[in-house]
Amino acid sequence: MKFSNKPDEQQINLDQKRKEIDTMMEELKLQISALDIEAKIMKGEETKFNINDEYKDDMREYEMTDLQFSSQFGPDEMRCLALVAHNHMKPAMKSFVVDNKNVLKKFRLTGTNTTMTMLHEVFKDDKSIQYGPTCQSGPLGGDAELVALMCMEDLGGMIFFQDPMYAHPHQADIDCLNRQALVHDVLFVNNPTSAYAVTAAFRLALRKGSKGIISSFFHTKRSPCVAEYKRRQESTQQENVDSNFTVTHQQAFSNDGLTSYEPNFYSKFRPEEMRSIALVAHNHMKPSMHHFIYKNRNILKKFRLIGTIETMSMMKDVFKDEPFVHYGPTCETGPLGGNAQLCALMCMEDLGGIIYFQDPLDTHCHQADINCLNRQSNVHDIYVAYNMTSSNTMMKVLQQSLKKGNRARISSFFGTKVSPSVLEYKRRQAQILDSARKLTNP
Repeated sequence: MKFSNKPDEQQINLDQKRKEIDTMMEELKLQISALDIEAKIMKGEETKFNINDEYKDDMREYEMTDLQFSSQFGPDEMRCLALVAHNHMKPAMKSFVVDNKNVLKKFRLTGTNTTMTMLHEVFKDDKSIQYGPTCQSGPLGGDAELVALMCMEDLGGMIFFQDPMYAHPHQADIDCLNRQALVHDVLFVNNPTSAYAVTAAFRLALRKGSKGIISSFFHTKRSPCVAEYKRRQESTQQENVDSNFTVTHQQAFSNDGLTSYEPNFYSKFRPEEMRSIALVAHNHMKPSMHHFIYKNRNILKKFRLIGTIETMSMMKDVFKDEPFVHYGPTCETGPLGGNAQLCALMCMEDLGGIIYFQDPLDTHCHQADINCLNRQSNVHDIYVAYNMTSSNTMMKVLQQSLKKGNRARISSFFGTKVSPSVLEYKRRQAQILDSARKLTNP
C-alpha cells in the first residue's frame, strides 16, 4: 500500500476557511471597539487609556523629554539618517542634537562636513555611535552626495534645517535634494518644529520594533507618481490621468505596517482649540491622498480641515454627513491661487500644519506658488509633511499627542513660531537700515 505525503485537500479548505473567519472576527472586533469609542465621544465621556503605554516617558503637556531607552533595531540594521543645516541654522541644529541625542544615537548618522564635526563634538568619545559617510559642504557638492546615497538605497531619512531668509549659491543642489526626497519617498523634515515632532515617532518605532512607522529606513520606496512617470515614458499617447492612471491602496501604502484605518480615540484637545491642518495633492497624487484621508479619517477629524477645492471634495466624500467634522475655508486650486491662500492663512496665524502630496515627476504651471508655500512653511516653522512616508509618520505623532494632551510635540498647532533664521534676517535688515541712515544723514 502506498501512502501519499500530500495534505488532504478537504483539510486545506477547512484551514483556509478557518483563517478567513478568524480574520473577519478580528476586523469585527476592531469595528465594535471603534463604535464604542465613538459612542463615548458623542456622550462627552472621556475614554480611558493605559498610562503605561509607549509614550509614557515622552509625552508631557508642556515639555519634551529625551530619556534613555533600548532600541529593537541596531544602527547597522537601518539606513542612514542625514543631518544638514544651513549656516544660520547650525546653532539650532546643535541644540536639536543635544536635546534628542538619546534618540539620534540609535541611527547611523551622516551629513555634511560641518554637521558631522558638530556631531563628534556633542557625542565626544561615545563608542556606541555609528557614523555613515561624511559629505562635502553643500556648495561643494554635499547635497548631491546625499542624493547619491538615496539612489544607493543607504539613506532612510533626512533632517535638513533650511534657511528661508538667505540666498544660497547652491540653490539648484538644494532643490535637487528636496525633489529626490519626494521621488524616493524617504522620511524628511526641513524645519525645527517638524524635527522635534518626528523624534517622538523615532522613539516609538525603535522601542516597539515597528518598521512600518519609519519604513523608509528599511525598505526601498518610490513616490506613487513614479509609476505614472514610467507610464508616460513608455507611451507616446496622452491619456486621461483620472481614467487610466490609478494607484491602488495596496500599491500606495505597501510596507507601511499600519492597519487599514486608524481606530477612533478620545482627543484631549477640541478642533477649535487648535490651528487648522491643510491637505493638498497634485493631480497624479490625488488617488493616494483619497486613500490617505480614508485611512486616517479618525485622526484628521480631530482638527479643523482645510485644503484646495479637490481635496476638500475628497474629505467630504470620506466623512459624508458626520456631524463632528470641522471644516475651515476652501481654497482655490493651486494654479488659481490656492497655495498663496494657504500662505495667507499662515500669516493670519490660523494654519498649524500641512500635508502636501507633491508630484516630483511632473511640471507645474504654478511652480512659483509651490515654492512660495514650501518656503513660507519654513519661515513660519509649522509642522509639514510633503510625501506619504512623512505624512504617515506625522499621523502617528498627531494621534499620540492628542491622546496624551501633549502640546510641545505639535507646538505649531497652538502658538505662533518663526524660523530661527528670521532673527538673523532681522539683524541683517537692521544693519542695512542703519547703513542707509548713515548714507542719508552723514
